[in-house]
Amino acid sequence: MSEHTKGYRIVVGVDFTEGSAHAVREALWLATRLAGAELHFTTILDHAHLDRSGEMERGRAELMTSERKLVDFVRATAMGLRFVPAS
Repeated sequence: MSEHTKGYRIVVGVDFTEGSAHAVREALWLATRLAGAELHFTTILDHAHLDRSGEMERGRAELMTSERKLVDFVRATAMGLRFVPAS
């Protein structure tokens, strides 16, 4: 969608609770009714527990793990499944 084309951006915050699963379902439903709608999902990472040594590498690993968890959560919710995070 070009910068000059008007469209809808639907942004959903996800904390992996049933409440956010409901928000994902509502956003998916809404996006099917709005032509050209963009869906964006976001979550928050807590980096307070990382110390200075190795912070960058652990932060990168945590980001990749959280991204995978977010994708799995949205996919499971869209398919009508209950999300169970991998251990």
